[in-house]
Amino acid sequence: MAEGKGCFSGALVAGDAGVGSMLALANPEGVDLIITRFMFVKSVGAGGAFTVDAGVTAAVGVGSDTLLDGQSLVAAGLLDNIQNQAGNGLRAALWPAASFVVATPSGDISATGFEGTFYIEYVRV
Repeated sequence: MAEGKGCFSGALVAGDAGVGSMLALANPEGVDLIITRFMFVKSVGAGGAFTVDAGVTAAVGVGSDTLLDGQSLVAAGLLDNIQNQAGNGLRAALWPAASFVVATPSGDISATGFEGTFYIEYVRV
């Protein structure tokens, strides 16, 4: 990617309903960023009526739905903040230097076989 742009990816955790239990990622650059694309690739769906909220927050224990809002984890496939943003989701979001991206499921998906990967594309402010 060109200077000033970046991306980060990793495995999603099939956690419980706790805030940030699927993803709790500190800003990796230590400077303010703008998230231009946030994606979940669900390689194995959750096998139940589970949804996810994801967004930027000042603390790991605080939920957010500024990137994905109530999106289904049931079927395998792609979710992103551009096509699947729902009510509170944004097409771009500020990711301050001392903040986190969190993803929180609607229930305990740890026993469902869910597997997935997250991708975050960003530019430096």
